[in-house]
Amino acid sequence: MGVIAVPGVNVMPDHWMPLFKDKDVTIFFDSDHPIVRHGQTYRAGFDGTYRNARKLSGIARSVRWLR
Repeated sequence: MGVIAVPGVNVMPDHWMPLFKDKDVTIFFDSDHPIVRHGQTYRAGFDGTYRNARKLSGIARSVRWLR
């Protein structure tokens, strides 16, 4: 099993995507409390998980995440 740790949900650069080719990927980001700014709700952990799962779609064999 390989593990890649990132310091935050916004740190998963596109040039890393080939590392996940044909791999089964599980994403574990923290579950931050929602923050409302300028009328917009941000859920950093969930939003980052969703964004990175979409980036991996079509590259990784499978993508799942834990809540």
